[in-house]
Amino acid sequence: MAAFVRDEGQSDFSSALPQRGRGFGGAGPPGDGGGGEVKDNERTIEEGDIVKQYENTLFVLNQYRGLQLIDIADKNTPALLSTVPVYGYPVELYVRNGTAYVVISNYFNCWYDTVKASAESFQGSRIVAVDVRDRAAPQITGGIDIDGSITDTRLVGSILYVVANQYSYYYSKTPENGNHTSISAISIADPAQVKVVDQMSFPMTSNSYQNAVHVTADAIFLAQYGSGYTDSTGNWVQKNATDITGIDIADEQGTIRKGMTFTVPGVVMNRWQMDYYNGYFRIITPEQYWGNGYPSLYIYKVDGLETITPVSSLTLKIDRPEALMSVRFDREAAYAITYERKDPLFTLDLTDPAQPRQLAEIQMSGWIDYIEPRADHLVALGHDDVNGMTTLAVSLFDVARIDNPVLVQRVTVGEGYGWLPADINNMHKAFKVLDDLQLILVPFSSWSYTDSSDISGVQLIDYFYDSAKKGLTKRGLIDHAGWIERALPYDNSTILTVSNEALQTVDISNRDQPAIIKMLELARNAVDISDLTEDTALELSADTRWYSYNQAHSRLSVVPLKNPDTPEPLKTLDLQGSFDRLFSMKNCTLLSGYRYDEKQGNLISVKTLSYDGTDFTTLGSLEIPGFNSYYWLYMQPRYYPYGQSAEVEKLSDTALVYTGYEYSYENPMGTSCTVLMKAVDVSKKQKPQLASAIKVALKAGTPTSIMWIGPKAYISYAEPITAGNAGMQYYKCYFKVVDFTDSNNPAVSESINIPGYVAGSSANGKYLYTIDYQYAATPESYQYEVYLNTLEPIGDKAYVRDREKIVPAPADSHESFYCGSVTIKNEKAYYVINHSACSDDYSSCQYDGTLVTADLSDPGSIQFPSSQALQVQSADIVDAVQNKLFLYTYSGFGGIIIYGLDNPGEPTFETFYRTDSYPSQIKVINDAAYLPSGMYGVKVIPLE
Repeated sequence: MAAFVRDEGQSDFSSALPQRGRGFGGAGPPGDGGGGEVKDNERTIEEGDIVKQYENTLFVLNQYRGLQLIDIADKNTPALLSTVPVYGYPVELYVRNGTAYVVISNYFNCWYDTVKASAESFQGSRIVAVDVRDRAAPQITGGIDIDGSITDTRLVGSILYVVANQYSYYYSKTPENGNHTSISAISIADPAQVKVVDQMSFPMTSNSYQNAVHVTADAIFLAQYGSGYTDSTGNWVQKNATDITGIDIADEQGTIRKGMTFTVPGVVMNRWQMDYYNGYFRIITPEQYWGNGYPSLYIYKVDGLETITPVSSLTLKIDRPEALMSVRFDREAAYAITYERKDPLFTLDLTDPAQPRQLAEIQMSGWIDYIEPRADHLVALGHDDVNGMTTLAVSLFDVARIDNPVLVQRVTVGEGYGWLPADINNMHKAFKVLDDLQLILVPFSSWSYTDSSDISGVQLIDYFYDSAKKGLTKRGLIDHAGWIERALPYDNSTILTVSNEALQTVDISNRDQPAIIKMLELARNAVDISDLTEDTALELSADTRWYSYNQAHSRLSVVPLKNPDTPEPLKTLDLQGSFDRLFSMKNCTLLSGYRYDEKQGNLISVKTLSYDGTDFTTLGSLEIPGFNSYYWLYMQPRYYPYGQSAEVEKLSDTALVYTGYEYSYENPMGTSCTVLMKAVDVSKKQKPQLASAIKVALKAGTPTSIMWIGPKAYISYAEPITAGNAGMQYYKCYFKVVDFTDSNNPAVSESINIPGYVAGSSANGKYLYTIDYQYAATPESYQYEVYLNTLEPIGDKAYVRDREKIVPAPADSHESFYCGSVTIKNEKAYYVINHSACSDDYSSCQYDGTLVTADLSDPGSIQFPSSQALQVQSADIVDAVQNKLFLYTYSGFGGIIIYGLDNPGEPTFETFYRTDSYPSQIKVINDAAYLPSGMYGVKVIPLE
């Protein structure tokens, strides 16, 4: 294919559309410390959780806000005392002697200093120590990085044992010692000196990275399942077996000793399949990870962790192969649940380890996911599949006679398919069986098919098992904002319920009608913010259940600028419907949102209101029909298939414009691609009204982008032309201008052919700047190169005044370049080139980014005064606001990089600010930048 060239003065163009989606993206013992005899002792094991009560404080590890300390001394007035920002995915936490130990995975630490970046940047997991003696002002006192992803932890004495997986991703290097599981012994004896005492690595030889652990006070039994692996000759070895390694942790100082590794047929998928009791290790496994089979029991004698020998095995006698759903060991008994057509619970007698016996089974509907054993009965959580539904269900089994088990009673929870906020290994932390209160707490979520809404809350179930009464009684449901996570008792008549959004104290004196005493907000979905006074702002938050239209609501809050994430705003106004934008207009505040109508499609909702310092007053409202329910197809290499159906642009203090695609009830997907633009006049704040509407007809399926420059909308679009070499599709790109200078009478220009799409214009409007994608001269690779153009529109044509390649084509298929958004300000163009280079087998890749400045002040000669390497894997420009350039880096969980533009030709790095999510927008108020970041709140970045 010939190289593509353009000449100065050229006015007829064709382009390649940019690539889309090319972003970067139970406790028994063991051990005496020497691998000798395993023995019982009084060492205890503590497990972490995401919610911990310590004295009169509730510690909550919130996935959005970090570690939250809540005063619960008075159940009527719980109060958020403080928040410690801890970045990463929450695993669990411990609280001991005035220190909280927070365990997080997917932790990302980025330094922007070149030396520190190479020496100290880290991505993996972390243990963070927080001094919480002063509940109102906790302080991070230290921490320790852990390679890989933490899956399990246990605290024994003063040693925290941590299990982590480390393996190569397509975007990271392969670990030095290959894919492996590590076990670390971390001393927390001195909170100021948290340190790794010992560490041991266990290689993974298969393509599966799943492990599970059974932990006793003196030993860890590590199970590593492998479906297969490639041996030293390169041949695939089918395994479907699990390696079990005994690890001695009896040393109180944390020294780890590796014991014997032995292989068990079948698959270990969770901790409950394993057990150590009275000198024997017992395990029940299915034949394979997926599908049906014949589960088997295996028993091993543990004469010390270096001497583990098989004693017996037993394959369950079942009518047909079935999937193993759950297992639970209870001293000299075991219970197994399988599922296919008949759904039995099997009871096993393990009194004689050499002669285990399958005793009985119960046929029942559905299956059991988790079992809580008691002395003579079982409480189990599972799903009931009667009538084709898979509803959550709690079951009570009488196993006083293990050879004659009886299903006493079952009650269902929720509607449709339901789930608990914990995986199977941690199910006991969510599913609470409170014997003293004769109560079961089931925090769950499910979907109601009767009213098309989600259910999230806590089901109360009375639980009786004594000589007078045996059974379950379904009582009241406690509804909860957000996704419920935990429920725990406060006193005999009060429970605490916790979700990712709120804490509730609930009176359950009347269990049929539990009453919320107090709701304390822990996180809200901040979508926009606007300044109000010198010290306050208006914050708009939206319900996370926006897809349930009859449930959706929004909230407007008056918040202090110094702490916009306060759980107790100065004033709030609840609104029905979904609102996602907030505008300060002349003499009023305007809220923009949408709702869905079955016949009219998406309706734009406009609401005007005022706040007088004391209360809100609703002034007027307007609904605008006509927009399609699908979102924009952008010409830029990004595609967001969610959000409302129209974009909104503020034209002035009294006017807005909504832009989207035209909607047809008879043909909702449409046969055309008509861009619909509607202007709203709010000069009369009590009566917002439609000022004008205009349609721009394009061909069906035409990709479109909008660039607003003042009151003018530049609509870029592309029409396909004859395919080129090797089937490459080319397009004719055009733009039209819709001028809303007079919002009551907008004007539309004729189309002009341009290379690519409009990215900006010169200050005087004489020149346009476009970004143009072209196929490179290597047709077999379908690679792109990107050009920046200066164009001068004259009449019905646009003429090239200069053209420069800004992104080269990669040298080979193992390399790629990606150009994100281009921001043009003060005759300068700013963009980031993200680059990746991978090995031949793509087992490892390296990433880097470069911030480039293009000087557009001379229309005939684009210059590049600045090119700066970024100390992150990848980034993109968010916006340029008030002489600041904001970039978002999405390495790990991300962060904001700020460059100063005092010298526009050479941006100067100022700061890096760690965040958790991509901000929807950036608002500069006074001397700080405010970033509405959804459930992560409003991030505040000082700019001084």
